[in-house]
Amino acid sequence: MAGFADVLLRGAILVFASLVLGGVAWTRLVLRARPGAAPTLPATLALRVAATGAGLIALAQVGTLLVARPAPQGGDGWPLADLFATTFARTALVRIALGLAVGCLALRLSRREAGPLVWHALSAGALALVATSAVLSHAVARVDDRLMLLLLDAAHQVAATVWIGGLAHLTVYAGFRAREG
Repeated sequence: MAGFADVLLRGAILVFASLVLGGVAWTRLVLRARPGAAPTLPATLALRVAATGAGLIALAQVGTLLVARPAPQGGDGWPLADLFATTFARTALVRIALGLAVGCLALRLSRREAGPLVWHALSAGALALVATSAVLSHAVARVDDRLMLLLLDAAHQVAATVWIGGLAHLTVYAGFRAREG
């Protein structure tokens, strides 16, 4: 059952990542949100969706840690030190922190204008949130050409999340426009 829950959580993380990075790309490239400008209603909506996605990534990533925790051995309690010594757990912790940070930045940008530093931090954080998923993928298990495979996997995931997330945000925008007018 834990394996099934892990697969569901990882799939949910992919969906949420698409909402995050696709939303940032949509906001910057399509809606043309700029530093120093107050957010428009469509930009506010896209940034709130991205913030929600980032928060849900953090939550789902916590879930993957809970599902992956090792069983207790004897009377020593949970061997959490062994879990947190793994690349998986360390990467998951980084992704939890990135999810929370990106969510806070997106929420802040949805409410008021900000300078270029905040926008760059949002873009870099969203990109890192997606790219770090390659460290948790099957590419890391390879012995030969691991670095190249990790880079290709990260590039693939970034491209896919921008594309799929952009389509999701296009759908949200179309619904917004239909209600508006």
